[in-house]
Amino acid sequence: MDSIKEKILKNIKTTLETITTTNGYDNTIASVQRHQIGGQDTVSTPYIIVVQGDETTVKEGPDPYVTKRMEIHFDVITRQDTATDTRNADEVMNSIEADIEKSMQLDSSRGGNAFDTGTLEVIPLAVEEGSVDINAIMSLNIEYRQRRDDPKLK
Repeated sequence: MDSIKEKILKNIKTTLETITTTNGYDNTIASVQRHQIGGQDTVSTPYIIVVQGDETTVKEGPDPYVTKRMEIHFDVITRQDTATDTRNADEVMNSIEADIEKSMQLDSSRGGNAFDTGTLEVIPLAVEEGSVDINAIMSLNIEYRQRRDDPKLK
C-alpha cells in the first residue's frame, strides 16, 4: 500500500497524462515522467518531469494526525519548430502552463488524498540564442494529512 504522499504523486502524474487536445486542452503532452536517477526520456516533446520538493509540517494533531505541505515541481520542456509554429516562445510555454494549471485544479483533493492543491508558480529558464528548447519550472504546494504513526493512513 502506498503512502498518502505517494498516492498524491501518482495522482498528479496520471492527471497530467490527460492533457491532450482530444480532452479539450490546447496541447498534447507527449510524456509525463517521475524523476529517474538514470535519466529521462527526452525524445518526444512536450514532456513534464514531476519532482517532489520540500515537505514541511504545517500542524501537529489532533493526535495521531499531522498535516503536511509538499512542494511539487514540474520541469516542463518543449521544442518549437519555427517553420510551422510562428508563436513566440512565451506564447508556447504560456499555453502549456495554462493546460497544466487547468488539469491540476480539476480535482484539487488529488483523489481525496489532499486538502488542497495550490496554484502554479512559474520560473522561466534562461533562453539560449539559437536553441529550439523552451524550458520552465512550475511549482505548486499540496496540503494533506496523514497519521503520524502510519504515513499510509489518512
